[in-house]
Amino acid sequence: MIEDKNLEEKEVNRMATQIAATPVVKGSEAVKIFKEANRKPSRESEKGAKKLADIFEKMMR
Repeated sequence: MIEDKNLEEKEVNRMATQIAATPVVKGSEAVKIFKEANRKPSRESEKGAKKLADIFEKMMR
């Protein structure tokens, strides 16, 4: 290991961290979240998304 003779003279900037606990959801709320995350979009919403994508693509040209 290399020792730094000027270690005491160096300024150390430390970045603040924030650690939050992972939320745990159980029961009927968990089932609702799971179903919402795994639902497939309707054909109508897919058409709307495609229409918006086309509009934005034209704007970017």
